[in-house]
Amino acid sequence: MFVYNEENYIDESLSAVLNQTVQIDQIIVVDDFSTDATRDIVQQCVEVRLVESRKRGMAYACETGLKLVDTELFFLCHGDDVLCKNYVAEMYKFICEQEISYAYSNFITTDSGLTPKRFINKNDYYDKYELLDDCFTGGYLFGYSEIIPYFMPFPNGLGFEDWYISIELSQQFGGNHVNNRPLFKYRRHPDSDSMNFQNNREKYLKLLHRNMDFLTLVRSIVSDGLSARIIESRLQFYDAMINHSLSKTVSVLASDLFTWREKLSVSLFPLTLRLKYR
Repeated sequence: MFVYNEENYIDESLSAVLNQTVQIDQIIVVDDFSTDATRDIVQQCVEVRLVESRKRGMAYACETGLKLVDTELFFLCHGDDVLCKNYVAEMYKFICEQEISYAYSNFITTDSGLTPKRFINKNDYYDKYELLDDCFTGGYLFGYSEIIPYFMPFPNGLGFEDWYISIELSQQFGGNHVNNRPLFKYRRHPDSDSMNFQNNREKYLKLLHRNMDFLTLVRSIVSDGLSARIIESRLQFYDAMINHSLSKTVSVLASDLFTWREKLSVSLFPLTLRLKYR
């Protein structure tokens, strides 16, 4: 579990891990330089090993924890979400039945008080090309620790550890499996990035820049020509959104690499910004 300023939620998150129907052998919590009471709360839990990250950024807090894994199985979780009590049992059963080394689980989106708000039915499998478009499989990875060397160490400047791991694994194994049962509650609270960019123009544009920087970073890890072309098309799309101009818009509209929704998004992006963030 990797955390940053989770004092309002970490207690529930840890309790959910401790109260699994299958006993957890080791719980490692990595703190990303929290400035609130997160560390104090974690230290009160004697079953937990608290570690301080040496490099800023939640991605590198995740990396710090992964270096300490010494069990046969492992899973990643966040300090503001809540696992269902049978998460470990269901995920282990799933990878055994599918005869695979790892998988992701689906989730229910909730508000800050864990009131359910939304469930998105996911595919059972996303191939390596689909995962270059978006992080469909999310951050709750469960599997055998033998897969960790496939995506370690993390590159410098990494903004999205979940998307990065998802792409690295899919490039190695061809795609990622998803247990479509909602096995954790994904809490969207006022402090979370997933909430803030919906209400803040600058944070929304910053997210687009992060997406572009991320795809530029992962260009070097793709294993075939089609993957490389998909990344180039994604970069062209984000560039047309961020640095909007007539020539870039026409270039996207004239290309068969983009869906009609993407072409519409690029065409209307300046208007969307004005209407959404008036």
